[in-house]
Amino acid sequence: MNSLAIEQSDKYFRLLAENAIVGVFILSKECEFIFINDFLSSLFGYHKQQLLSINIHDIILKEDREQCNKAFSSVFSKEKDGFQIESRYLKKNNDFLWCEMSISANRNSNGEITFLTGIINDISNRKRVENQLLDSQRLFSSVFKNSPVAFIIGSIATQKYLDVNESFVRQMGYSREEVDRKSTR
Repeated sequence: MNSLAIEQSDKYFRLLAENAIVGVFILSKECEFIFINDFLSSLFGYHKQQLLSINIHDIILKEDREQCNKAFSSVFSKEKDGFQIESRYLKKNNDFLWCEMSISANRNSNGEITFLTGIINDISNRKRVENQLLDSQRLFSSVFKNSPVAFIIGSIATQKYLDVNESFVRQMGYSREEVDRKSTR
Protein backbone atom coordinates (compact mmCIF):
# COMPACT_ATOMS: atom_id res chain seq x y z
CA MET A 1 0.00 0.00 0.00
CA ASN A 2 1.40 3.38 -0.88
CA SER A 3 1.40 6.28 1.58
CA LEU A 4 -1.58 7.98 -0.10
CA ALA A 5 -3.66 4.80 0.19
CA ILE A 6 -2.64 4.41 3.85
CA GLU A 7 -3.55 8.02 4.53
CA GLN A 8 -6.94 7.56 2.83
CA SER A 9 -7.56 4.32 4.75
CA ASP A 10 -6.72 6.06 8.04
CA LYS A 11 -9.10 8.90 7.13
CA TYR A 12 -11.92 6.41 6.44
CA PHE A 13 -11.28 4.60 9.72
CA ARG A 14 -11.37 7.87 11.66
CA LEU A 15 -14.60 8.95 9.94
CA LEU A 16 -16.21 5.58 10.62
CA ALA A 17 -15.13 5.47 14.25
CA GLU A 18 -15.88 9.09 15.09
CA ASN A 19 -19.31 9.13 13.43
CA ALA A 20 -20.52 5.78 14.72
CA ILE A 21 -23.58 5.70 16.97
CA VAL A 22 -21.97 2.99 19.06
CA GLY A 23 -18.87 3.05 21.21
CA VAL A 24 -15.80 2.16 19.17
CA PHE A 25 -12.52 1.45 20.92
CA ILE A 26 -9.11 -0.18 20.78
CA LEU A 27 -7.58 -1.86 23.82
CA SER A 28 -3.96 -2.67 24.51
CA LYS A 29 -3.13 -6.29 25.27
CA GLU A 30 -3.37 -5.23 28.94
CA CYS A 31 -7.01 -4.15 28.24
CA GLU A 32 -6.33 -0.44 28.62
CA PHE A 33 -8.11 1.92 26.27
CA ILE A 34 -5.76 3.29 23.62
CA PHE A 35 -8.44 4.68 21.30
CA ILE A 36 -12.05 5.63 22.01
CA ASN A 37 -14.58 7.53 19.97
CA ASP A 38 -16.62 10.46 21.23
CA PHE A 39 -19.75 8.34 21.52
CA LEU A 40 -18.08 5.99 24.00
CA SER A 41 -16.79 8.78 26.23
CA SER A 42 -20.24 10.40 26.16
CA LEU A 43 -21.97 7.07 26.86
CA PHE A 44 -19.97 6.56 30.05
CA GLY A 45 -19.82 10.24 31.02
CA TYR A 46 -16.04 10.52 30.93
CA HIS A 47 -13.77 12.91 29.09
CA LYS A 48 -11.72 11.03 26.51
CA GLN A 49 -8.48 11.54 28.44
CA GLN A 50 -10.06 10.07 31.58
CA LEU A 51 -11.19 6.92 29.76
CA LEU A 52 -7.80 6.56 28.09
CA SER A 53 -6.26 6.08 31.55
CA ILE A 54 -8.72 3.32 32.55
CA ASN A 55 -8.62 -0.44 32.10
CA ILE A 56 -11.89 -1.76 30.66
CA HIS A 57 -12.24 -4.14 33.61
CA ASP A 58 -12.49 -1.10 35.92
CA ILE A 59 -15.80 -0.03 34.37
CA ILE A 60 -17.39 -3.48 34.26
CA LEU A 61 -19.84 -3.89 37.14
CA LYS A 62 -18.27 -6.14 39.81
CA GLU A 63 -21.09 -8.70 39.54
CA ASP A 64 -20.35 -9.13 35.80
CA ARG A 65 -16.55 -9.17 35.92
CA GLU A 66 -16.15 -12.93 36.28
CA GLN A 67 -18.24 -13.56 33.17
CA CYS A 68 -16.30 -10.90 31.23
CA ASN A 69 -12.94 -12.18 32.50
CA LYS A 70 -13.81 -15.65 31.18
CA ALA A 71 -14.64 -14.18 27.78
CA PHE A 72 -11.37 -12.23 27.68
CA SER A 73 -9.45 -15.33 28.85
CA SER A 74 -10.87 -17.33 25.94
CA VAL A 75 -9.30 -14.79 23.58
CA PHE A 76 -5.97 -14.57 25.40
CA SER A 77 -5.70 -18.38 25.52
CA LYS A 78 -6.28 -18.46 21.72
CA GLU A 79 -9.44 -20.54 22.22
CA LYS A 80 -11.34 -17.80 20.36
CA ASP A 81 -10.48 -14.77 18.25
CA GLY A 82 -13.28 -12.71 19.71
CA PHE A 83 -16.49 -12.69 21.66
CA GLN A 84 -19.77 -10.90 22.17
CA ILE A 85 -21.16 -10.42 25.66
CA GLU A 86 -23.96 -8.59 27.44
CA SER A 87 -22.96 -7.08 30.75
CA ARG A 88 -23.31 -3.99 32.90
CA TYR A 89 -20.85 -1.10 32.86
CA LEU A 90 -20.34 1.69 35.36
CA LYS A 91 -20.72 5.26 34.25
CA LYS A 92 -18.66 8.01 35.83
CA ASN A 93 -21.68 9.02 37.97
CA ASN A 94 -21.87 5.40 39.30
CA ASP A 95 -25.08 4.60 37.40
CA PHE A 96 -24.80 1.51 35.25
CA LEU A 97 -25.69 0.69 31.67
CA TRP A 98 -26.50 -2.63 30.10
CA CYS A 99 -24.28 -2.95 27.04
CA GLU A 100 -23.47 -5.49 24.41
CA MET A 101 -19.75 -5.60 23.80
CA SER A 102 -18.05 -7.21 20.81
CA ILE A 103 -14.29 -7.79 20.98
CA SER A 104 -11.92 -9.02 18.27
CA ALA A 105 -8.26 -9.88 18.80
CA ASN A 106 -5.64 -8.59 16.40
CA ARG A 107 -2.67 -10.96 16.46
CA ASN A 108 0.83 -10.80 15.08
CA SER A 109 2.36 -13.57 12.92
CA ASN A 110 3.19 -15.54 16.09
CA GLY A 111 -0.46 -15.48 17.15
CA GLU A 112 0.19 -13.09 20.04
CA ILE A 113 -2.34 -10.36 20.67
CA THR A 114 -1.10 -6.94 19.60
CA PHE A 115 -4.35 -5.14 20.42
CA LEU A 116 -8.10 -5.71 20.72
CA THR A 117 -10.78 -3.85 18.80
CA GLY A 118 -14.24 -3.45 20.18
CA ILE A 119 -17.70 -2.03 19.87
CA ILE A 120 -20.05 -1.28 22.75
CA ASN A 121 -23.76 -0.76 22.17
CA ASP A 122 -26.10 0.51 24.91
CA ILE A 123 -28.89 -2.06 25.33
CA SER A 124 -30.34 -0.62 28.56
CA ASN A 125 -33.73 0.13 26.98
CA ARG A 126 -33.95 -3.37 25.51
CA LYS A 127 -33.11 -4.90 28.89
CA ARG A 128 -35.71 -2.70 30.60
CA VAL A 129 -38.39 -3.81 28.10
CA GLU A 130 -37.32 -7.46 28.44
CA ASN A 131 -37.69 -7.21 32.22
CA GLN A 132 -41.10 -5.57 31.88
CA LEU A 133 -42.16 -8.37 29.54
CA LEU A 134 -40.93 -11.03 31.99
CA ASP A 135 -42.81 -9.31 34.83
CA SER A 136 -45.95 -9.20 32.68
CA GLN A 137 -45.57 -12.89 31.77
CA ARG A 138 -45.14 -13.84 35.43
CA LEU A 139 -48.21 -11.84 36.40
CA PHE A 140 -50.30 -13.38 33.61
CA SER A 141 -49.09 -16.86 34.52
CA SER A 142 -49.93 -16.35 38.17
CA VAL A 143 -53.42 -15.01 37.40
CA PHE A 144 -54.03 -17.78 34.85
CA LYS A 145 -52.92 -20.61 37.15
CA ASN A 146 -54.43 -19.36 40.40
CA SER A 147 -57.73 -17.91 39.24
CA PRO A 148 -60.93 -19.50 40.55
CA VAL A 149 -62.38 -18.73 37.10
CA ALA A 150 -61.92 -21.34 34.39
CA PHE A 151 -59.47 -20.11 31.76
CA ILE A 152 -58.48 -21.66 28.47
CA ILE A 153 -55.96 -20.66 25.86
CA GLY A 154 -56.75 -22.04 22.46
CA SER A 155 -55.54 -21.81 18.90
CA ILE A 156 -57.97 -20.61 16.26
CA ALA A 157 -55.77 -22.06 13.51
CA THR A 158 -55.57 -25.60 14.93
CA GLN A 159 -58.75 -25.44 17.01
CA LYS A 160 -56.89 -27.06 19.88
CA TYR A 161 -56.52 -26.20 23.52
CA LEU A 162 -53.02 -24.86 24.21
CA ASP A 163 -53.46 -24.61 27.96
CA VAL A 164 -56.15 -24.68 30.62
CA ASN A 165 -55.95 -23.76 34.26
CA GLU A 166 -56.78 -26.02 37.20
CA SER A 167 -60.15 -24.32 37.67
CA PHE A 168 -61.13 -25.39 34.14
CA VAL A 169 -60.06 -28.99 34.84
CA ARG A 170 -62.02 -29.08 38.12
CA GLN A 171 -65.15 -27.36 36.77
CA MET A 172 -65.32 -29.32 33.51
CA GLY A 173 -64.42 -32.68 35.03
CA TYR A 174 -61.78 -33.54 32.42
CA SER A 175 -58.28 -34.74 33.14
CA ARG A 176 -55.40 -32.78 31.57
CA GLU A 177 -54.82 -35.70 29.17
CA GLU A 178 -58.43 -35.54 28.01
CA VAL A 179 -58.19 -31.79 27.47
CA ASP A 180 -55.00 -32.27 25.41
CA ARG A 181 -56.92 -34.57 23.02
CA LYS A 182 -59.99 -32.35 22.74
CA SER A 183 -60.75 -29.80 20.08
CA THR A 184 -62.04 -26.32 20.93
CA ARG A 185 -65.10 -27.00 18.76
